Amino acid sequence: MLTIICLLIVASTTVDGQTPLNGRPYKRLEPGNKAPFNYRMIVDLPYVIDFSVDSNQQTDVGKRYDSILAEDPKLDRNFDFRFQLKQYHLQANFDNVFVLTLKDNKWKAQYFTMDVKPTADNESLNIKFIEQLEIEQSGVDQLWELLVQNNLLNLPSQLNIREKMVEYVIDNTDFQISQKSMYIGDGVLYEFDLQKYGKQRHYQYGEPFTYFKKYLHIKELAYAVVNISLVRKFLK
Repeated sequence: MLTIICLLIVASTTVDGQTPLNGRPYKRLEPGNKAPFNYRMIVDLPYVIDFSVDSNQQTDVGKRYDSILAEDPKLDRNFDFRFQLKQYHLQANFDNVFVLTLKDNKWKAQYFTMDVKPTADNESLNIKFIEQLEIEQSGVDQLWELLVQNNLLNLPSQLNIREKMVEYVIDNTDFQISQKSMYIGDGVLYEFDLQKYGKQRHYQYGEPFTYFKKYLHIKELAYAVVNISLVRKFLK
């Protein structure tokens, strides 16, 4: 008999009300104050996206963010390809959106903050655009190469790897096997959006840093952690 045990963890996110993807208070970058973004890369990377995979459902919040950002004239709409990393703070009143757009073989990075508050009946969210933060563009081409190197284009959604996120325990009394899994009910959700020629692909990871500490054997979690960390490093 296989017994399933689920461990519930509520992640308490300590925030200062203005914390971006890099985990630091917002700071407008001035020329020359950014550390070099320089990492080893692998050449001849495949640029193929499987838009038919089942991890292609965008969250309702993600759709609302897209509609809000689409109204802002600073968001690039004319592009050949666009990648967005949305960071949702489930216990805070702000979120962040990092955007990479490709047009005529030139990459551009943008970073937006959003104000998020529950409605009076607590049944929905009021979301409004705050501002676009200035970010330095040096290293943006290398950032993209590194993201592709770490399987950004074809990662499955976290929901699709849940069967890997378990541990097995043997009861030495009756030699029954039990299965334990960890569930985090709150924290930070990251949504990855890929858009090209009218096609879109979306996948999500909730609290991937915490889960990866528990499940070091899961390569998909490792890729998600690395890609988020690369964006954070780029924004520092």
